[in-house]
Amino acid sequence: MKALTAGEMREIDRVMSEEIGVDTLQMMESAGSGVARVASMLLSRADARVLVLAGTGNNGGDGLVTARYLSNMGYSVKAVLSKLPESVIIRRQKSVLERIGVPVLIFNESIKEELKDADLVIDSLLGYGVSGNPRKPVSSIIELANAHGHILSVDIPSGLDPTTGKAMKPCIKASATATLGFPKSGLLRNDGRKLSGRIYVVDIGIPPPLYERFGISAEEARRIAREWIRILN
Repeated sequence: MKALTAGEMREIDRVMSEEIGVDTLQMMESAGSGVARVASMLLSRADARVLVLAGTGNNGGDGLVTARYLSNMGYSVKAVLSKLPESVIIRRQKSVLERIGVPVLIFNESIKEELKDADLVIDSLLGYGVSGNPRKPVSSIIELANAHGHILSVDIPSGLDPTTGKAMKPCIKASATATLGFPKSGLLRNDGRKLSGRIYVVDIGIPPPLYERFGISAEEARRIAREWIRILN
């Protein structure tokens, strides 16, 4: 399967928003719904406890939407934001969770206890726009999360270069990755092969003709859309 670089994915997001008219919130909704389905495939108990670790960018928003869907499914869910969000979109997602009774915490060292109790940790700290080694508090959260072990990353493991697959320091070591739209090339290269775990490809509603601009056949794109979630490895 063809993979996309960070630059290609950035252009796809731009076209979706500016030319097609699918805004960030709509794409976040599709992403969160799909990632929640992947998470439910990894959980063996209906009352499992899930901890969502969210950054304050769009990847964090995907994680917060995931938290809402998992709560709707009946799982015991908490979210931890890396810091107080400045983005209107992230503040909105935080508010939605609080209104439906999902606790949203701001990171401090007490996360160790939350991690200890979680059956699954969802990593939505950093997305494909990552550049350079993660900085605090995200770096501290990554280190604590890696000690837990059972991690599902949203799109890419936080700290992994989405194009080259080079691991920054620190970098999430995921048990599984729910990559959005199409795989990012870094998942299949270098450190990405061992840090991404099992890769699930989640359809997020990108039209096949848009994928064709990047060398992906319309039929391959439609196949992903029909399957909605595909296990890559």
